[in-house]
Formats: sequence, C-alpha cells, structure tokens
Amino acid sequence: NGKNLTPPYENWSDHKAAAFSTINESAKTISITSEAELALLAYNTCAGTDYSGYTITLTRDLNMSILNWDKPIGSDEYHSFSGTFNGANKTISGINISSSGDNKGLFGFVGRNENPGIIQNLTLANSTITGANYVGGIVGYLLYGTVSNCHVLSSVSILASGDGSNNHGGIVGQTYPNKKVSNATIENCTSAALVTDNGHNNCSNYGGIVGYNYYYSDTYFSKVTGCFYYGTAVSASSEVGAIVGLNYKANGTGISNCYYNYPSTISGIG
Repeated sequence: NGKNLTPPYENWSDHKAAAFSTINESAKTISITSEAELALLAYNTCAGTDYSGYTITLTRDLNMSILNWDKPIGSDEYHSFSGTFNGANKTISGINISSSGDNKGLFGFVGRNENPGIIQNLTLANSTITGANYVGGIVGYLLYGTVSNCHVLSSVSILASGDGSNNHGGIVGQTYPNKKVSNATIENCTSAALVTDNGHNNCSNYGGIVGYNYYYSDTYFSKVTGCFYYGTAVSASSEVGAIVGLNYKANGTGISNCYYNYPSTISGIG
C-alpha cells in the first residue's frame, strides 16, 4: 500500500498508501491497517476530503517514528476532518512534528460548519509535536466535535516553536465553537504530556488538557469534562493551567469533574 519506508525520504506524505485496503463505500467505513494508510488519511483530508459520515477504525498499533508527520489529519477550516475516528483502544506512537506553523497534532483541524468530527478511544505515545499556535497531542484546533476517551502518555512533548506561540494543550490546543455550529467537547481524556513554551517568550494559554477553551454562550460552547492531567509540568509566560490554560466564557464554567495530580509543576502568570 505504500512506498519502501527507507530513508532518505523525510516525510510521511511521500509514503502514503495508494489506497485504503479495506473500505466499504456503501456503509461508509474504512479500516486503517498500516502506517501508510494513516498517512493517506492525512493527505486526503489536507487535500479537501472531510470524511463526513464515515467511520474510520484503527485495526492495530502504529509506529510513525521512521518519518516526519508533515501533514496532520486536517490543516485548516476548509481542509478539516469531520468523520468519526475510532482508535479501538490502540496506540499511535512516533508522531513527530517540527514546524513553525499552526494547527499541529495527530489531527490538525477537526470539524466544520454542520459537520462535527469525533476522535475516540485512542492513545498517543513517544511523540514530539512542535508548532506555533493551536497545538495539541490529539487535536490542534477543535472547531466542532468531540474528543473522547483519548490518552496522551508522558513520553509526549508539546512544544512552542518560537516567541508568541499560543494555545497549546496535552489533548487539544484550542476549542472554538461559534454561532454557525454547536458544541465542542473533550471528555474522559487523560494526559501526562509535557506542555511547555520551551524557553520562548510571550507564550500564553497552555494547559495539561486544553490550551484555550472557548465558551460562547449556553447554546454554543465547548466543555471539558471528566479529564485528568498527571504530567510533570505545564509552563508558559501566562495563562497556564493543569486542565485548561485559558477558559474564556460568557456563561457557565465549561469545565467539570476534572482533576490533576499534585505535585505537577504549573508555572506562568494567570
């Protein structure tokens, strides 16, 4: 399904599968059976296929460490993932990103307009994700949808690429539902990731679970519920929290039944 995974090739987009080996178009189901097929999913999403209505299931653990994860699954609002990704309690490791761009994570951008994305039942391990704004272990930017039962292990680092890098989280970098869409939810997730500005200046909104959580109104809002941070450190210049860095709200709190493990080090102003 993919090219020979032998260096000097640098990026996964150079080694994507030619096609998914298991796909049922009538049922709208796809099985991800290899690293190259995950790279194909990312490539297609960044090219404009949002997979709305599809259920995509991971069939085994994947190790992506041989190459750079140069194209997250979804790159922006117009190239977003809006299907259901079921990790089936498998682990993806080796998601390595070194970028000065925005919307970085395993998934870069999730949800658009009336089409939510769902990411569930997945563990991320042994990864280093570096970016500017909206950077998370599972999702960089969650516009509309749900991240549920996802876990980021202590072998994962979420890092700033430079000064002024904002909105970084162990699970999700930023939630931002608006008047056009409904809710964004992060539920029953755990993170032990190191989330840090990496010594850069003027970096804000860093959280063990979510960097920036947006609560527009009682109708259009994002919420973080039933989550647990047990990592060693979250650090940035300002707006730093074990669960959420900045919880921007109009009504309600947006956070419920969340906990962190003392003595995690939370350093910054705010």
